[in-house]
Amino acid sequence: FAGGGKQDVTVRHLLTHTSGFRSWIPLYEEPTREGKLQRLWEEVPATTPGSAYLYSDLNLISLQLILEKITGRPLDALLHDEITAPLGMHRTRYNPPASWKPKIAATEDARPPWSGLDRGLVWGEVHDENA
Repeated sequence: FAGGGKQDVTVRHLLTHTSGFRSWIPLYEEPTREGKLQRLWEEVPATTPGSAYLYSDLNLISLQLILEKITGRPLDALLHDEITAPLGMHRTRYNPPASWKPKIAATEDARPPWSGLDRGLVWGEVHDENA
């Protein structure tokens, strides 16, 4: 992460969206995790870290990578073990098991006449291909 201006980016910058990163880059164009990471490592802040606010999914992706590196655990396990389970939120998950789908409320109704495409009921689909 060091070099190219990123050596001055702190966790606080990532949390407050003041890292200087652009709002997004098309990571979804890379077919492999390694390719996605390489694009992120090559990214140079567009502004001096700490000088301006700009929401960027690159901040959250970077924070996820930091947490996973430090703990050696994936984000879904961290969320469950450190946040939702201690709070008694036993039906709240990031990446819930497929067996839960019938019990999860659809996030969109993509059936005609509400949608031009008949995608049926949609569960947990995000509108950001990097997510």
